[in-house]
Amino acid sequence: MIQGEASDCMYGYLIKLWRHPLGIVLFWLALAATVSPLVWQLNINTRYDAYFAPDDLRYELSRELTDSFNRPDTLWLIIKGPEDWQWQHQQSQLEQINNILTDNSEVLSVAGYLELIHGSGHRDRLLSYKAHPRESLVISKDGRIVLLEMEFEQSALSPELFGQLIEQLQWQLTALVDGQRLELFFYGPLALNWQYAEVFSSDLAWFMPSLMLLTAILLGWYVRSLPWLLGIGSSALLSLWLTLGIAGWLALPLTAISGVIPVILVVLSLASGIHLFTGWRRLSNLGLDCMEARRRSIEEHLPPLFWGALTTCCGFLLLTFSPSPPIKAFGILVAFAVAINLLLHLTWLMVIVGLGRRKGHSRDNNPKEARRLECSSRLAIKALQRPLPGLSLALLACVFGGIGVAQLVFKDDPLGYFSADNPLRQGAEVTAKTFYAANYQTFLYTHPNGALDPEAVRFVNRFSRFLKQQPEVVRVDTLIDWFRAAGLGRSALEQVFKATPPSELGLGKEVTDDLQRQLLQVYLRPTDTASMLALEQRINSWLAQQQYPGELSPALGPQSLYAHLSEDNAINMLLSFLVALVMLSLLLYWLRGSIRLALLGLMANLLPLIWVFGYWGMTGGGLSLGSTMVIGMILGIIVDDTLHLLLRLDAKAAQHPFILRRQLIRITPAISLTSLVLVAGFMLGMLSDFGPILELSLLSALIIGSAWFFDLLVLPSLWRHCFPKQNAP
Repeated sequence: MIQGEASDCMYGYLIKLWRHPLGIVLFWLALAATVSPLVWQLNINTRYDAYFAPDDLRYELSRELTDSFNRPDTLWLIIKGPEDWQWQHQQSQLEQINNILTDNSEVLSVAGYLELIHGSGHRDRLLSYKAHPRESLVISKDGRIVLLEMEFEQSALSPELFGQLIEQLQWQLTALVDGQRLELFFYGPLALNWQYAEVFSSDLAWFMPSLMLLTAILLGWYVRSLPWLLGIGSSALLSLWLTLGIAGWLALPLTAISGVIPVILVVLSLASGIHLFTGWRRLSNLGLDCMEARRRSIEEHLPPLFWGALTTCCGFLLLTFSPSPPIKAFGILVAFAVAINLLLHLTWLMVIVGLGRRKGHSRDNNPKEARRLECSSRLAIKALQRPLPGLSLALLACVFGGIGVAQLVFKDDPLGYFSADNPLRQGAEVTAKTFYAANYQTFLYTHPNGALDPEAVRFVNRFSRFLKQQPEVVRVDTLIDWFRAAGLGRSALEQVFKATPPSELGLGKEVTDDLQRQLLQVYLRPTDTASMLALEQRINSWLAQQQYPGELSPALGPQSLYAHLSEDNAINMLLSFLVALVMLSLLLYWLRGSIRLALLGLMANLLPLIWVFGYWGMTGGGLSLGSTMVIGMILGIIVDDTLHLLLRLDAKAAQHPFILRRQLIRITPAISLTSLVLVAGFMLGMLSDFGPILELSLLSALIIGSAWFFDLLVLPSLWRHCFPKQNAP
């Protein structure tokens, strides 16, 4: 009753709008022209820290370390020589490399091993027979590998300029070392920014032509009507353009993971348009003229399209519960696009279709393709007649899915986002094997009496010993290492620091000049999110049992930030998904007035996730930035086909097999085709070299395929049992 009244009301408004086709066209064209300048104001942010909220405590402390301890984001150049190469005997060659770097006007400074060898103003204060505490971080034990650290002008750090700058440095350095058997690798925070920008541009370069090709193939293969071709294609382009305009207007951050947004927008638009076209073609084949078939198709599909768009919007808006600004922006943009797309299909598409033949009939000019789609109807009918195989397979998938879901853990690795041949990945591997610095955590320790206070020294010693006992830890650096290297007692060091501030002694990255704050640097073996979070839990448990003076910050650093972001994002996505399931059940109950149908809709959208994430857990996958985004957004996509079935199947068909078969023949071809479109669209994401997009695309495609299996082969059989026989008409 409620569904019918709302549908009639909306349909009445549409009839009035269709009487002004020119106004509809001019409105959308004017809106597209209005947002065009905003498209060029897109906020593309490929910095590694763009994923963290500015008000996040750990992120705020990390930025404070950058300012207080002179630790700006830098680019590392790792120089690796052959077996017979030693840095001590290659000073002229290394000096030439240094000259190329320093001659570039965008390079502010070059540190690393050069700082220790040439520019250390505190070298004379260390015992001559002891190695410099930082030496093993910039010079390998065998002397074959050295590390240089470059700081750049802020004006050079934009994605376009910095990428060009690195290419220029690569070309100059490669020309210099050509024939000298030297290998060059880049790593560090700025290298991460560089590769995020490269991934973003590379993905768009692959996605856009692939998306256009996929659209052309699908529409050309299935939609043989020129007005419908133009209408569906132009609707997709308009919704994408308007969404980009909104992104520019709201200054929403677009990062590497945002490269898949155009793919999602277009495939969702195609899926919605194909539902309308399928209904129009079926009615035309029954003898209705083109205009009447258009009207009847809208009338049939309006309720599931409206409620499907509403639930899809809500599904993507769940991403706003993520702690990461780019993921929030992702959800807002796709939700906006889905809403705009519905309006375009109900207005713009119908006007474009109306420009075609206004009289006469349109017979099916693609019978082979129609027969292929009817296979899905025959499959659904067979499953209805023999439900046991489908139900048994679904039950078996639930058992294995439950086992696999129980094995899921928070498992993420920002360095693992890139392929093995990526230059950042290669630089990270060399750095981790040689200098320990690829994975690290930083603790900020504050003591009002200074770092040389006896209590502070004792606590730092205890904490350092505890950290070195942990299996993930390979090295711990503290200010005490300089005490030992200098061979001076505490009183003598106090006199030294009174005469010369720590920053002038080369200790500005370890302690502030007032000595009240110092850093403890912990280097880790290559590890994932789960191991890092487990280490932090052990550290927090140990600290809770200690009584120590001053204040100690939580673990800081890019890896720690990513670990907590992944964990917080996963928890928020899981909670929001559960809330969405409850809301979906209430919506179905409100629309159909049946608790059984509400529970059936709940099963249809929950079980595919359990199956796929169970498989993901059993094959070693984990909850990461990309996989948890799927949890937040996929419900809004797969619920669409469920609504088409539950809202369009008539209750009287439950006890009349002939009527039920006829209704399945009307509904299932469009469901199968839209599922195919969505799976093919998400599989385009597999062209990406970026880990989160790969995971998001793969898991989404698998879940959509699983949802199609449930909707086609399981849902109709269960649906029949939701209506008691005595209530059958």
